[in-house]
Amino acid sequence: MLLCKTLLRKISPLVVVTLCTFTAHAASLPISASVLPGTFAGWQLSGTPKVEGQPEGSEAQSLKEAGITASESAEYQRDGESLKIQLLCFNDASGAYSAYTLLRQPNWPKEQIGTGATSDNNRVLFWQSNIVVDATFSHISAMSAGELRELASKLPLLQGNANLPPPLSHYLPEDGLEPQSTRYSLGETTYTQGGGALPVDLIGFDRGAEVLSGSYRIQGNEGVLTLIEYPTPQLAAEREKAIAAFFKAGNPVQNHWPQALADSNPLALSVRRTGPVLAITTGGLFDRQAAELAGRVYYQAEVSWTRSGPQASEISKTAKLLIGIVMLVAVLGGTSLILGIFFGGGRLLYRRLRGKSVLDDEEQNKFLSLNLSGLSEEPLSKNSDSVSEGETGPKANG
Repeated sequence: MLLCKTLLRKISPLVVVTLCTFTAHAASLPISASVLPGTFAGWQLSGTPKVEGQPEGSEAQSLKEAGITASESAEYQRDGESLKIQLLCFNDASGAYSAYTLLRQPNWPKEQIGTGATSDNNRVLFWQSNIVVDATFSHISAMSAGELRELASKLPLLQGNANLPPPLSHYLPEDGLEPQSTRYSLGETTYTQGGGALPVDLIGFDRGAEVLSGSYRIQGNEGVLTLIEYPTPQLAAEREKAIAAFFKAGNPVQNHWPQALADSNPLALSVRRTGPVLAITTGGLFDRQAAELAGRVYYQAEVSWTRSGPQASEISKTAKLLIGIVMLVAVLGGTSLILGIFFGGGRLLYRRLRGKSVLDDEEQNKFLSLNLSGLSEEPLSKNSDSVSEGETGPKANG
């Protein structure tokens, strides 16, 4: 029993850690085989999906900055109609969100697919976890969004922190924000292609900066709020001073202001720090409007207790629970057996050591007995005696 318990204690954690490590490692691997389903919502895969590594084209560098690992393209057929799917896979959800905000265009209608989605006539773009899907229908219908939701339910998801969207998305105020205008950048190329207002060397992407910007319309005036998050508040304070000095210096030739910044109202240029986040306003806002917009950004540190390393899956948790139950039952059963032997066998051993038998006559007399058999026979015998006396009485008199 003790040997089995020792083996279980050594094997169980090893199995759980092995399963968790394999799950986390597999989730972070690039696509080496197709992840698109063969069929969904009546759509049938036509041919073999094309799986590629690093992308090519004008957006290739931006996608590399976002951490793309692979891309996959496929075509589906149904009732003479076609659906082309391009799937992009990234290291984490932040990379997928960055690519999604880069590929979509402002004022595209919002759709309810995955974590975020938008559409442009026959084209639908959505993202979830670390995946971005670009779908083009030959004919769009009212059921197309539901069909893509079924596709999204069949795609793999990351686990743990890699599946969480970037924290900056929670700090951007919603009131006055233009639809589909946010841009999330992890590198210089992505920021420039997204129409960033600040010089890239002033931001400090080489220091781990992440940038999220959004367009606002406040009382008829248009402006842009840019949030920059740094690894530490000290680094954010340093960048705040540099950006404030850059605004104060104006737009001489040596500063090389980007066009979006040069067209801004000087009164709208402001920078404010909250924790490791900088809130920068540009555009055509008035000074009061810019100050109020930047003042609505508030950083709140959230401390969470998480275990380092891979997280256990539901299967490993269930297996560990069952093993624990079996071990508990074994311990309780063994304890009961030991106590029974101790109290019962110990008493017999004590009598043996004193030279007494296990159960002598004196010991037997100490047991209580109701003697129910004697009580039941005695009334019957008395009744039988009275009956016999009644029968012999008259004959004697006679």
